[in-house]
Amino acid sequence: PRSQLPASCRSPCKSRLTHLCDASSTGTIDPVRGRFVDGAAEEVARRFGGDAPSRWTRASPSGFLCRIVRVGAEQGGPARCGSERRRGAPAVVAPRIRIREIELFERAVGFRLPFRFGTAVVHRAAEAFVRLRIEDSAGRSAVGHGAELLVPCWFDKDPRWSLAEHGERLRRSVVHAAEVARASLDPAPAFALSRAWREELHVRACTHELPPLLAGLGPALLERALLDAVCRLVGAPFERALRANAFGLDAEHGAFRDLRGFEFGRFLPRLRGAPEIAVRHTVGLDDPVRRDDAADAGAAGMIDDGLPESLEEAIAVWQPRHFKVKVAGAGRRDGERILEIAALLDEAAPDSVVTLDGNESFADVDAALALLGWIGAEPRLARFAKRMLYFEQPLPRACALETDVRRLAARLPIVIDESDDDDDAFVAARAAGYAGVSIKACKGVLRAVANAARCAAWNAEAPRDKRWFVSSEDLTTQAGLGVQQDLVLASVLGCAHAERNGHWYVGGMPGASEVEQRRFVAAHPDLYEFGPAGLRLRIVGGRLSLASLGDVGFASSALPEFSSMRPLRAPDRVEPSLR
Repeated sequence: PRSQLPASCRSPCKSRLTHLCDASSTGTIDPVRGRFVDGAAEEVARRFGGDAPSRWTRASPSGFLCRIVRVGAEQGGPARCGSERRRGAPAVVAPRIRIREIELFERAVGFRLPFRFGTAVVHRAAEAFVRLRIEDSAGRSAVGHGAELLVPCWFDKDPRWSLAEHGERLRRSVVHAAEVARASLDPAPAFALSRAWREELHVRACTHELPPLLAGLGPALLERALLDAVCRLVGAPFERALRANAFGLDAEHGAFRDLRGFEFGRFLPRLRGAPEIAVRHTVGLDDPVRRDDAADAGAAGMIDDGLPESLEEAIAVWQPRHFKVKVAGAGRRDGERILEIAALLDEAAPDSVVTLDGNESFADVDAALALLGWIGAEPRLARFAKRMLYFEQPLPRACALETDVRRLAARLPIVIDESDDDDDAFVAARAAGYAGVSIKACKGVLRAVANAARCAAWNAEAPRDKRWFVSSEDLTTQAGLGVQQDLVLASVLGCAHAERNGHWYVGGMPGASEVEQRRFVAAHPDLYEFGPAGLRLRIVGGRLSLASLGDVGFASSALPEFSSMRPLRAPDRVEPSLR
C-alpha cells in the first residue's frame, strides 16, 4: 500500500490498484466542463506489434484474424499487422532503438516578473537542453531534442535547500538520467526504454535523496528528445507517430498494469490535435491585479518592455478567457485577493472560466473546504463561483493520495499535480476521490498519454455523471522547444485550453541571440512574433495557433544554438545548507 511506502521510496514498478477495464467504447473529455463526449466511430486498422513472436495469430478487436510478421530479417525488428496492410491502413512502426550519444546543455533565464507559488518566489532559473542520437537495428540514425526550465521549489519543496541547491539537484536529476540512458545497451521501443530508465533511476534517487517527482524530471526530459528522434527516424510528426504507436506503448507493461487489456490500437488512432488552443492565464500570488497595483510595485512596475505587467493589462492585450488563480491556504488574504480578481473578471472578462491552484498549501481537506465554502457563501463571488472548473493540488503530496477527498470533490472536481510523481499515481488518486490529473511534459509525455487512456477506459464504464479528465498545466515552459512540445502534447490529448505563464513571467527567449530568435519566428510565424524586445508568443483573442507545429519531429522544426550554451553538469552530491 502506498501509505506504507516512505515518501522517498515510491517505486513506479509497484502497482497500488489493479483496474481491469473494458475499452470497447471510448470517448473524449471536454476539459472545459469535464463533460463526456462520445467518440465518433472510425474505421481504423487494429495494431499489434512490439515483442510479438515471428508467427502469432490472434483475433483483433474488429474480428479479423491478424498474423504478426516481422519486417526485415533481423531479430527484434518492428512488427506489423497483416490485416492492416490488406485494409490499406498505415502499418505500425515501433522501431527497436539504442542510444548512441547524449549531450546536455543549459543557459540562464532571468524573469521579468517574480513568480510566487506556494512558499517559493522565483526570479531566475536555468533552462536545460538535451540532444541525443538513436540508432535502429538497420543502422539508421536520428537526432532528437528537448528542453525544460529547471524551476526550483516545485519538484521538491524541502526548506532545507537553498534556491541554488535546488537548482543543483535539478541538474543532478538530468545528469543521472543521461548516465542511465547511455548505459542502456539492449535495443527496445521508446516506451520500454523510458520505463527501464525510470526503474533504474528510482534506485539512484533513494541514494541521492531525490524525491520521486524530482527524480522523474531527468527521464522525462530525455524522453522528449527520444520521442523527437523516433519521429524523425520514421519520418512523421508527433501526432501521426503517436496515433500509429511508433513509440511502442504497451498495456501489458508493469508500469501501467492497471491498463492490462486496454487496446491502445483503438485509442491512439482517435487522438486528434486542434489547430489552436486557448491560453489559461496564470494569476500568481504576487501578480499585480490592476494597472495601479503594478505602478505601485516599484521595480515590477517599471519594466517597460512592451508587455503587460498586471492582470488588467493582460486581459486588455491578450484577451484570455481562461484563468488559473493561485491560492495559498492563507484564509483572509486568499479571500481578499479573490474578491479583487473576481471584480476585475466581472468587468473585463464576464464570460471567463477559472481554475484554482493550491500548490500543496492547504493543511487538510477542512482547510480547502473552508475556502470553497466561503466563496460559495459570499454574494460578491456568485459569478466567480459559477466560473470555477476544478481545484488543483490543494493538499501536500505527502498526504494527498492517502487522504479521502470526496467531501471536497463534492463541491468542485479535484486534480493532482505535484502528487503525480510516478506512473500509477493517478490510479491511487482516483481511489481517493480525485477526478483529474495534470499533464506536463516535465512529468513525462508517455505517462500523460497513459493517463488519458485511463480516462477513456474509466469513463467508458462509468455513469455519465462521473467523469475523469486530464488538464494541461504549465511550469513556466519557455519559448522554443519547451513550450512547443508541451502545447502539442496538450492538444493531441484533447485539452481545449492550457495554462501558459512562461510568456508572462519571463517574456520571450532571454539568453538567445537575435539570429536564433528570428529562426524560431520564421519557422513558426503563427506562434511567435518579433517585437522591440525580441521574440514573444503571438496570443490573439486569448488563443495560440499550433498550425506550424506539425512538421516531422516532435514540434522541433527550428533548433536552438547549442554552440552558445554551456554544458550542463552537476556535482556528485549536494548537501543542504538550511537545516
